[in-house]
Amino acid sequence: NFGLENAFFGYNWDNGFSARAGQFKLPFLREELVSSKYQLALDRSVLNEEFNQDYSQGIELSYKQDWFGGYFAFSDGFGSRNTNFQADPADFAFTGRMEVLFAGDWKQFKDFTSPRGSEFGAMLGAAVHYEQAPDVDGNPKPSALPFTVDISVEGDGWNLFGAFVGQYSDDDNITGAGGVDTFDLGFVVQGGVYLTEELELFGRYDILIPDDDRVGADDTFNTITAGINYYIHGHAAKFTLDVAYYIDQTTSSSLGNMGLVSSNTAVNGAATGGNTGIGMLGSADEGQFPIRGQFQLLF
Repeated sequence: NFGLENAFFGYNWDNGFSARAGQFKLPFLREELVSSKYQLALDRSVLNEEFNQDYSQGIELSYKQDWFGGYFAFSDGFGSRNTNFQADPADFAFTGRMEVLFAGDWKQFKDFTSPRGSEFGAMLGAAVHYEQAPDVDGNPKPSALPFTVDISVEGDGWNLFGAFVGQYSDDDNITGAGGVDTFDLGFVVQGGVYLTEELELFGRYDILIPDDDRVGADDTFNTITAGINYYIHGHAAKFTLDVAYYIDQTTSSSLGNMGLVSSNTAVNGAATGGNTGIGMLGSADEGQFPIRGQFQLLF
């Protein structure tokens, strides 16, 4: 099926300010903001699929200089792509993100890798989002406040990235938590090192920590991922092979129930069809591991 993703218009001023309006990704999780073709592993983490902002409709004002970037957006909420004003997941939403560049240049952080010969770079990012859901049948309007902090460090043939995500939900009818306030957490850390000029070894660990008061919440959900990238011609032609190890059951009722919208479901259970936002199948067994391979060609 055809589906619209990016569709916006904007203007850049000479003083570092820019503005845009339309449908785009809100300035929240860095892992989501980095294009899928520039990821370290074959796909993004389970944590990202659970909390990511996806595409939204709104307006954004940004300011960027040599060492600082700031972004502020007003929208109709996370995951509101291709919705009309009567079906928006939120009556209103505000998103703010700031990035501080301590070393290197901004171009280094358009991806997660750092080939041999690269200069040292370090960037700190932080973002917060607030949205209020529409009034449904006279019930109180639930609200959600997700936030994140991330750090990225790159050097001569190596890279590190880590992010912490939290989300406070007030009367969380958004995700069916039974009208209780919840506070969910998670973090991800990943890194890579070049073994040769073309071959990169990488690893990643992420964990989801649902609130104990969440209705039907299970224990934490852990994922370990490891693999290699073989760069034939940078990102333009590369082969990726990775193995993800799911320590816990992928039918966890917490998965897909912590994010703001159901389209962010990371690993659905078998009862909901089994398919996932990152191409995995649900299983009631612990210790599942998919092996994935991908060749990428950009032109």
